[in-house]
Amino acid sequence: MEWLLREGRGFANEAGLISDGVSRMMAACDPHGPTSQVMLGNSVFAAGDLEAMGGALDKAGFHWTTARIDNEGVRRFA
Repeated sequence: MEWLLREGRGFANEAGLISDGVSRMMAACDPHGPTSQVMLGNSVFAAGDLEAMGGALDKAGFHWTTARIDNEGVRRFA
């Protein structure tokens, strides 16, 4: 996961896609774990200490939420 976040962030940075708002969000989260930009949207995704990240984002005035990652992969539900 950290590799994905580092590579995605590097790509977004090199391509000039990171807006000021996204840059501020990532700066708030960076001390607590790796972050990257969602490629189609003005938002970030991250891994690490989510409680600390949430507190930092609240303090910076950003709306945030968490989501769970499905570790089982793609499957068909009958």
